[in-house]
Amino acid sequence: MTAYTYEHKYRLAQAFARRWKGEKREEAEAKTFWDEFFRIFNLDRYKTAVLEYGIKHHRQKTTKFADVFWAGRLLCEHKSANKDLDKAFEQAAGYVDEIRRQNPDDVPRHIIVCDFAAMRLYDLQAGTRTDFPLEDLPEQIKNRNFDFMDGIGRDLKAAEEQANIEAADSVGGLFRALAADTACNGHHLKQFIIRLLFCFFADDTLIFDPAGQFESYLAKHTKADGSDTGSVLNQIFHTLNTPPEKRPARMNSELKAFPYVNGRLFAEPLEEFYFDADLRTQLLECSRRDWAKISPEIFGSLFQSVMDGADRRAAGAHYTEEANILKVIDSLFMDGLRAELAAARKTGISKSQRRKLVRALHEKIGRLNFLDPACGCGNFLVVAYRELRRLEDDIIGELFAENQLLDIATMQRLHIGQFHGIELDEYPAQIAKVAMWLTDHQCNRATAERFGQTRPTIPLTDSAEIINANALATGWPQADYIFGNPPFIGSKFQNAEQRQDMKTIAGSLKNSGVLDYVAAWYLKAADMMENSRLQSITPPPR
Repeated sequence: MTAYTYEHKYRLAQAFARRWKGEKREEAEAKTFWDEFFRIFNLDRYKTAVLEYGIKHHRQKTTKFADVFWAGRLLCEHKSANKDLDKAFEQAAGYVDEIRRQNPDDVPRHIIVCDFAAMRLYDLQAGTRTDFPLEDLPEQIKNRNFDFMDGIGRDLKAAEEQANIEAADSVGGLFRALAADTACNGHHLKQFIIRLLFCFFADDTLIFDPAGQFESYLAKHTKADGSDTGSVLNQIFHTLNTPPEKRPARMNSELKAFPYVNGRLFAEPLEEFYFDADLRTQLLECSRRDWAKISPEIFGSLFQSVMDGADRRAAGAHYTEEANILKVIDSLFMDGLRAELAAARKTGISKSQRRKLVRALHEKIGRLNFLDPACGCGNFLVVAYRELRRLEDDIIGELFAENQLLDIATMQRLHIGQFHGIELDEYPAQIAKVAMWLTDHQCNRATAERFGQTRPTIPLTDSAEIINANALATGWPQADYIFGNPPFIGSKFQNAEQRQDMKTIAGSLKNSGVLDYVAAWYLKAADMMENSRLQSITPPPR
């Protein structure tokens, strides 16, 4: 069977948790519980796993029965509500020991113990344990703790991480090779690399259709010695910035087939960069990677791969992992918004009242504005937008059932123009804007998979507002929520410009000279919170 998307599994898990809330009778309902659990992952439990799997004890010669057994993958032990889950795990672990003695190839890697109200997930190979209430199952699936149900193991996750590293290295290598030409314009080179990154992603995520259009054109229409590669790339970039009706009639049909992107990403004329045979090969190797597997969040790491360590230290730059970003945005606004949707779905509420509450929430998220005043390459903004789009899809799912003929594109309220960032360096500011476009495209694909339709990604008609400026010396856009991970630079490590920023922001405070640079962001945010509609500010976990 085909694996469901994370969005679809999340929605099914929400329904599953609601359905089984408050159940207590193990003997009467456990079988149905596990049948429905497997359906979350598009698995037929009857064809996949055995209920009441008999296991003989090697000494006592008695037979015990595991509640659910999936050879090589999973063993589950189910108890009635409020029973001791420690004892349930000991019982399950004993079953695993016996299986190891009798059929080593069938040893499951994971154990789940459950009492309807709570679950524990054990990864026996990694030695980890995850405890959570049943209502948190959707979040556990979203966090990929149940990837093993789809046959995705930690080894594959490690492979994905390695793919990200290799992609970063390949782009960084291309950048450094081109930068070695002392005659090249540094600003133009950075814009050039950003355009290539967009094209690599577009080639593998159906922004370009057919897939592989960019790679195929380069391979076919550039000379093996690389002498015309820079010229051909500029032709592609110019075409991507030209509406179809304004393209020359005699233009190469394969070039004319590229879509109109807009968004000013390809608007600025760039100098031609010169390639040789080796550099052309390097470019084609970059384009052949599967960029669909690389999340836009990795753009931060891609950027850092072309910075040297000294530059990162001076800027206080650091990449914030997604798990920590989620801790910030969940507690700041996502948990509250999800709770509003859950309240609207409660049983006992009339259909008209439910519709009214869901629509009010939908209009609300379409009015909110979000600011990261030290956004770097946009990691916080990307994750926040993605999570809000998932919530909007759930909201539309509630409303869509009312009328199957509604146009999803006209129902959507959330857009990337609600997201604002400030970044000192030009290059990461540009990457943040592109990362938001690509995330919007991925979210559009997820919406289309769920509902069969969505708004088009290109031409780009909207963009996140990313201001390329010193956040401590410029005005901040109005926002309902401020979040991010500003640079931590101790007073002894601040340069002259940073010390001046501190004097401007905190000079009136006693002993301000010993404050870390990050304090200026909190002071400016606190000033902004006064007499404004700003609701909260949350520091990132450290």
